[in-house]
Amino acid sequence: SEEQRREERKSQAVQAARNGQTFIFSVGESRAGKGGPGDEACELLEEIIVLQRNSSMPLIVCPLIAIWNRSPLPPSDQLGSSCSAGREERDERVGFLLAMERRLFGSRRQPSSLRAFVSLLLDLRNHMQVGGGLPINLSEWLLDYRAASSPNSRLSDRDLAVLMLKQIQLRFDNHWLQVTGPPCQSRSEVRKAILSSLRVKAAITAAANQQAQSVAVIERKAKGIIDRMVADRRLMMVRTLCCCLQRFFNFMFHAVYLDESGLCAVQQNSLERNCPVIYVPTFRGILDYFLLSYVLFTRDMATPVIACSDSSHMISKFFLRRIGGFFMRKSLASEDNLYKEIFREYISFLLETRCNLEVFIEGSRPYSGKSGQPRMGLVGIAVEAVMSGRLRDAVIAPVSIQYDRVVEGNNYKKLMAGDQRNSHVLPSLLSSHWNIHMGFGNIIVNFAEPLSVRTALEEGMLQVQGLEGQAAEEEARRTSFNVVRTVASLAH
Repeated sequence: SEEQRREERKSQAVQAARNGQTFIFSVGESRAGKGGPGDEACELLEEIIVLQRNSSMPLIVCPLIAIWNRSPLPPSDQLGSSCSAGREERDERVGFLLAMERRLFGSRRQPSSLRAFVSLLLDLRNHMQVGGGLPINLSEWLLDYRAASSPNSRLSDRDLAVLMLKQIQLRFDNHWLQVTGPPCQSRSEVRKAILSSLRVKAAITAAANQQAQSVAVIERKAKGIIDRMVADRRLMMVRTLCCCLQRFFNFMFHAVYLDESGLCAVQQNSLERNCPVIYVPTFRGILDYFLLSYVLFTRDMATPVIACSDSSHMISKFFLRRIGGFFMRKSLASEDNLYKEIFREYISFLLETRCNLEVFIEGSRPYSGKSGQPRMGLVGIAVEAVMSGRLRDAVIAPVSIQYDRVVEGNNYKKLMAGDQRNSHVLPSLLSSHWNIHMGFGNIIVNFAEPLSVRTALEEGMLQVQGLEGQAAEEEARRTSFNVVRTVASLAH
């Protein structure tokens, strides 16, 4: 029977642990008392914990998750977000055919062999992503728990097994977000979330009083601002872009050299802190808009949401918006308080939902070849979000992108002579088609040591205690500039 097979698998695993051998077991999910894989893993971990208490040899638990598809999970199918009972109720609602489809193909997070094979074909990859974080020394884990808990509140071995499974599941969640990004949300959902903010509502009311107009009119204006600002990322567009860039780079450049160890440090830092990453690259050419997304996508990491100029060409906006670009004014120092509050709320919303950001620290391309004056607007918003407790932490990753020869370098002479700057991304790139046959050398992408905003605050760059209102905002601006200055020195 199934119960006998479960007991046999458990006894074999415990015997292998006693003999110092390696064994594999599936975490799975709890089946609401029906003895599913999650219950079996919990019972096995309980036996392993008892074995570890009576043994001097440390036992190592290595969490592993296989991700077969690059598409982000929908909100209703996130890891650990629902139990099987809820799924069974949904199966009854959606009908017999959808229930059979789930049994045949599995779910996105637990696919069948057929679904896994098709996912690999559709993703145009020759491998899958396997991860799960660092191994867990069970002996040290038990000692740390005993040191952190009081004698009267210690858990039983069964509860400890459940606690470890939850920690492993959290690692799986973080790794899934690291590869696929957060769940997809439509522009209408983003608009609704921004307009429901108290700060945005207060800005709408203030603008209505100041302009002597009704709140409904200002709300329509706010909706227009949001629609022109927010990104609308499509995975198919990102995948198409990466395929095109692969051929483009092979044709125009000798090689793209990537700092693999630096990128791994950024990934590990984000996984350990369970927070979004703010990539801060240098801005040397038009390809910088796409290069980082290409690098991250080919390394099975979630592509960032890109900060783009609002003055871009209409065709460029359409394309950039669908690879993850959002559009902002060149300066936020205007008198339009409504726009600033909407922009601040949108950036905070992206960071809260674990979206990674790509922010050009110099704001615009420095055609002189020197580094431009850093701007601290977006980094300041991240610092304020961490200060207020809205965001646990954010990792700032400085990125240096260097070209042997910039693609649109022939336009620099005209710009240095005083001609008008061309802010249209795609037309400017296509205008250099006549010299595409010329070699442009190499591209070198380096990642500096990532910075944690929370760590910077705790190390004394900002004294949060006792500050409120205007004083806290001034301290946030000062600390933002210190962080940006540190990023600028690392990136350049």
